[in-house]
Formats: sequence, structure tokens, C-alpha cells
Amino acid sequence: MRLKMPKICNAHGIYKEERCPKCKAERDKSYDRIKRDASQKAVYNAKEWRQAREATLLRDMMRCVMCGARATEVDHIIELQDGGARYALDNLQSLCHACHAKKTAEEERKRNLTKP
Repeated sequence: MRLKMPKICNAHGIYKEERCPKCKAERDKSYDRIKRDASQKAVYNAKEWRQAREATLLRDMMRCVMCGARATEVDHIIELQDGGARYALDNLQSLCHACHAKKTAEEERKRNLTKP
């Protein structure tokens, strides 16, 4: 059996999770403030989202569909702003943080290239 070593966050000290929970909370709060409008917040605060998110993670066996690492996030395959279904399981996929960040950055890059 392999023991998990505690990790050290330069800002918040020792933690056991995959990412420092305080840093994650700060990042999520910042993301919500900068990137999400009120209608998007409503989607992610809804009971339906929590149920769809849990079902997606279980379906994908808590693994990132892109790299196989432990999934921490659920992603809309077709973004909501592009007409993707909010809670449809066939529009959701489990991703690790790194793959989700890459996918989001690529989508934003493409979106910026098509702006007039």
C-alpha cells in the first residue's frame, strides 16, 4: 500500500487533497466573478446540474476521457453559449483539470479568431 504524502502550498501550508482546497476555492470564486454571468451561475447551482455532474463522473468511472487521469471536472462538449444542452448526459464528459483547461483555452482561442 502506497502512502499519500502531504503536499505543501506556499500560500496555505500543508494539505492532503490533489489541489490545495483554499487555492481551489479562491480560483473558483475568481472564475465565477470574471467569466460567468448570472444565467450561467444559475445553471451550475441547479439541482439538475449536480445530478448530471455526478451521473457523468460515475458513467466515466471518475476518469478523464482524454488522458485517463482522475477526473475532477465535468465539461459541456458543446458549450452552452454554442447551443449545447445544459444537463444532457450525451453533452457532458469527465475531464481532469489539465485537460479541461486545455479544451477551454482552445475553445476561447477559436472563438476569438472568428470575432470580427
